[in-house]
Amino acid sequence: MMSFASRPAADDNAGFLCEIGEVASITATAFCGGDTDSTRHATIKSSPTAQKLRSSITKNSSFSKLASKIATKTKTSKSGVNKSDLISPATASSSALPSSAPGNNIYTSAHSNGSSLHGQDSLHSSLALEVGKSAHEYLEECLVTEVSILDRDKFNAVPEYHKDQLNIAEHLGKGSYSDVFEVAVNVSIFDEKSDSIDDLFIERMGDLSLSTTGPSPPAHQKKQDANVKVARDDITSTGRRPHRARRVNFTSSVRQPVKRPNRCDERQVIYAMKCLRPQIRSDAEQFIIGAEDLVHETALLATLDHPNIIKVHGRAAGKLKDAFTLNDGYFILLDRLKKETLKDYIGDWWRYPEFYLHGPTVRQIDIALSIAEAISYLHSKNIVCRDLKPANVGFDSQGVVKLFDFGFAMGLPAVNSADKSNPAGLLFDKCGTPRYMSPEVGLEIGYRTEADVYSYGILLWEMCSLNKPFAEYKTADEFEQAVFIRGVRPSMKKHWPRLLRETIDKCWSKRPSQRPSMESVESVLREVKTSLSGGEGGGGERRRPYSKATRRLSINMGHGYILG
Repeated sequence: MMSFASRPAADDNAGFLCEIGEVASITATAFCGGDTDSTRHATIKSSPTAQKLRSSITKNSSFSKLASKIATKTKTSKSGVNKSDLISPATASSSALPSSAPGNNIYTSAHSNGSSLHGQDSLHSSLALEVGKSAHEYLEECLVTEVSILDRDKFNAVPEYHKDQLNIAEHLGKGSYSDVFEVAVNVSIFDEKSDSIDDLFIERMGDLSLSTTGPSPPAHQKKQDANVKVARDDITSTGRRPHRARRVNFTSSVRQPVKRPNRCDERQVIYAMKCLRPQIRSDAEQFIIGAEDLVHETALLATLDHPNIIKVHGRAAGKLKDAFTLNDGYFILLDRLKKETLKDYIGDWWRYPEFYLHGPTVRQIDIALSIAEAISYLHSKNIVCRDLKPANVGFDSQGVVKLFDFGFAMGLPAVNSADKSNPAGLLFDKCGTPRYMSPEVGLEIGYRTEADVYSYGILLWEMCSLNKPFAEYKTADEFEQAVFIRGVRPSMKKHWPRLLRETIDKCWSKRPSQRPSMESVESVLREVKTSLSGGEGGGGERRRPYSKATRRLSINMGHGYILG
């Protein structure tokens, strides 16, 4: 394997190395993990400082002792069952969550039997403190090295929540490092420092009362004011108000607004809470990676603002150094999306002839366009997604496309010819899902945003064909030789629009320099969408409208939203 300093600095060199076969092998476990399990090699980090930090913390004697003790505690017992396996994923996940999480009492009681289990909890807590310190230092380093991407003020502005403010509803899913739960949070509308409704009204409307420094009122207004003064004098002298109608106008009603008491109204908001899986805590290296990724994802999402990218709404309160302890783990609050992802939608589209016989449809292209716009936005910020796949594309309650899971996303190093170790500003660590991974990522020969374009090409093909890409390859070596080195790609159907086929072919080109920008992909997809909608251009024929039978079928089966 090439050293860090000897790696090529140009995209064309990356393509050339793919052809001659000077490659690094991909592990079988990484490939066989499926398209839902993302992988990352922990020994390589885009930032040299972070790599040194991880190396120093894992080599630390006290840290190594903690890790070895935990590994000893979690070895299989005489019955052949690992103690960590006695806890279901959903129940075990609640250990890092608020005490109101379902099954949290079961987890606590299970670990309160015997001094050995108490000792194990103590070891885990000590390890969590070390990981918290590492995550804090890693975040500080990222805020410096990715200063053009990450914003410290925006990270600090993310609302903080304590565990007792969250009500756990259900377990939504899990990833390689994290669990996701649905939570309900009470959000304040007005706090004790907020102005009253009247103050807000006056601020917007302005003070409409008569000003003593303004121009003098007209003669008829003076006469009315004199009448008012006479009336007041009558009240003073007799103690009674004259029997005349009280004159009330808009000006007098807002001259002295009624000050309502400050209030703190609350409304319940549903979010998705992402936290580390307790299972990774027994593996020190995985614990470090998961903590770093989750903290970095928080800082990254805090700086992003795009309608097709999930938003962060909160994070665990307190200092990062103490946030990864066992019973109060670090978490972030995100948009609550539907359980169905694009991966599920692709599986459902098989039910309808319009998708698998005459596709792609306008609905498919529209989703693809939203994804392209989100990736284009990331690239404009010099951010590489590095794990683009259907399982990471979700939808909110309104059906809006939302990219999520940015644990592997990373800002690009600056292009600096004076930097002899990395003049082209490339990333080198291999991470993502192999099925959608570009050759230069899988072979660890350096990459930039073009790696996402390749992943997008594979994803777009899967959306149109409704087939799993590269399903014919069963081993890592077979996949590597065919896809990464020989450049084998899936076949496309002839009835697909010509512009679409050409764009997909360019996106998954072996040479990164020959791939189009995501802005160009957006432009093409708009043309294709116009063509499928019945407009001119796009290089394809107008598709037949849905038949009445198909419409009835979709309505009866409750999947009308899929047809779009």
